[in-house]
Amino acid sequence: MNPPKEDEDLKCTFSTIIVKNEITMQMTADMAKEKGKTKDNDDDAKVAQHDSDDEPI
Repeated sequence: MNPPKEDEDLKCTFSTIIVKNEITMQMTADMAKEKGKTKDNDDDAKVAQHDSDDEPI
C-alpha cells in the first residue's frame, strides 16, 4: 500500500525541521562549550525547539 503524495511531502518537511533543530542545538552546545556555560545551552536549546514548532508546514 502506497501512502498518498501529501504524506511523503509532510514527512520530508518534518524531517527537515528536526534536522534544522538538531543542527541549531549542536551549534548552541558548541558555543556554550567555548564560553563554559552549560546552563545557557539548555535555555537556548529550549528556544530552538520552540521556534521549529512555530514553522508552518
